[in-house]
Amino acid sequence: MRRAWHVAKMCEAASLYEEWLPADDPSQATVLMPKSVTGIERLTHSERRVASLAAMGYTNREIAGKLYVTASTVEQHLTRVFRKLDIKHREQLPTELYADRMELA
Repeated sequence: MRRAWHVAKMCEAASLYEEWLPADDPSQATVLMPKSVTGIERLTHSERRVASLAAMGYTNREIAGKLYVTASTVEQHLTRVFRKLDIKHREQLPTELYADRMELA
């Protein structure tokens, strides 16, 4: 449900993402809002590629296969991404990374 909400928000489908808000009060919905975009600019090209695939729901092994790198390399990139964005879980990756994936392809 969370992923569907983010995709609807990214596609600017206001009626859908407003309907799927996690709380009745929109001011309470900020709990699921992604962190600000400011940290994304600090990511390297490789980190953005890995992070965007992780944000799309791919596993580390799947990302490694798509990018022709080792799973260890993916883990290292994600570790740096999490530090730079000050997050702890891939579910917290900003939805803006979906759009990045389209630009980086």
